[in-house]
Amino acid sequence: MEYIGSMAFYNCTELTSITIPEKVDKICPYTFSGCGNLSSIRVAEGNKYYDSRNDCNAIIETESGRLLSACSETEIPPSVKSIEFFAFCGLLQMTDIRIPASVLDVRNGAIVECPCLTNIEVDKKNPKYYVKDGCLIDKDTKTLVCGSAFSNIPNDVTSIADYAFRGMSSAKSIVIPSNVEKIGMFAFYGC
Repeated sequence: MEYIGSMAFYNCTELTSITIPEKVDKICPYTFSGCGNLSSIRVAEGNKYYDSRNDCNAIIETESGRLLSACSETEIPPSVKSIEFFAFCGLLQMTDIRIPASVLDVRNGAIVECPCLTNIEVDKKNPKYYVKDGCLIDKDTKTLVCGSAFSNIPNDVTSIADYAFRGMSSAKSIVIPSNVEKIGMFAFYGC
């Protein structure tokens, strides 16, 4: 079996396409983070541990349904259950993301350093998350998980997650409402 270590290709801007071989049995999270020009990710047919179901342009851990790595052309399949830390990291061309109803865990820092991100959508049937004023928000905790370049933080938000706006260099102005009681670590780093 083969292993791809953590951050093995971190910040490798020359990469535009990745194919994970059939024999790879372990890929660490954020292995391909910061590959800003990445537009194609495939997992070879026959891999028992990972897949790119529905030609989604992502690496998904087959057993858990966890999305590990994505690219600017990723379409999150409706069977994905969680999005890993730094899965969407440093994607310079990504403008929008659509989160299906099946996703119940978007890790803090899952979507960072995507300066062109202007549109976040969540399936209306998603029981955990919603979007308001360009912000991805956890329904239960009222935590802003991720913002976009044109976010206006809604008044019902009570906390801002770690890394929520990290690397959102195109954001010109952000107003933090008085209801916000906590701002997470690196929430505005690189803005």
